[in-house]
Amino acid sequence: EKYLRPMLEINRQEIESYLIQNNISWCTDSTNLQNDYARNKIRNLLVPFLNENFPQWQEGLVSASEKFQADKLFFEAVVSQKLQKLVKKQTETEIVLDLDKFCSLDFALKQRIVYRMLNSLGFGERFPFKLVKEICSWKNISKAQIKFSKIKIAAKNEKIVFSVLDEAVISEGFSFLFEDLKTEFEHEGIRLFVKKSEEKNLLCVQTEQNCVCCGVKFPFLVRSFQQDDFIKTASGGFKKVSDVFSDWKLDEKQKNKVLVVQLLDSELSLRALFASHFGAQNWIV
Repeated sequence: EKYLRPMLEINRQEIESYLIQNNISWCTDSTNLQNDYARNKIRNLLVPFLNENFPQWQEGLVSASEKFQADKLFFEAVVSQKLQKLVKKQTETEIVLDLDKFCSLDFALKQRIVYRMLNSLGFGERFPFKLVKEICSWKNISKAQIKFSKIKIAAKNEKIVFSVLDEAVISEGFSFLFEDLKTEFEHEGIRLFVKKSEEKNLLCVQTEQNCVCCGVKFPFLVRSFQQDDFIKTASGGFKKVSDVFSDWKLDEKQKNKVLVVQLLDSELSLRALFASHFGAQNWIV
């Protein structure tokens, strides 16, 4: 499937000049002038800054894109070649690879093979890179397994198996990126969305029983717990999230259900831990 994008290399000024010359009216979305959305911050703040200080930045970006495309085509060809020797079995819902041969490859190839397998199984969601790295680190192991959404990747008996599950699961890792007010996710029966309230953006975690909120700034992540997470305390210090979970007496399954809210600021600070959707507590900074 291919898309034709004939106006991709035509900038806004050229389009408006054409419309004026041909006496054609147009409408401008009023939200384009508001910097509440990441795309508008790029359009209204970043692009003018780059135009003023780096006049050739667009040409440089196009050149870099062409170089990237050349590298991409090369790697795709190499991956296809390697898969001829790696694939032991392939159906619509399962792909089996030779684990030893997979482990012998460079990381650059292994990560691309993982993404190729996901695409081949029709997986269209964002797959966390940290899970890709974990899969690529499998070596000299007898058994390992990762579940994410409707995908399971397992290593056993010298094979690595990519398969589609009947139902989505809460996995060892999940991550949702929020960039603007239009972003919304559904996760295991939990609705995650952002609303505006008194000039503040509130992340809302809504279940059938209740809805809890916390203030956020775009962009931010709602993700699963990581072992090195720390969160700010009421006294101004920091506490390991794993210690918080110990205080809450959470088991491993419950830990994987906690929604961790991380701001993508300079400090990558944690904003909240949501666990009330399965009967535990919440921690909001």
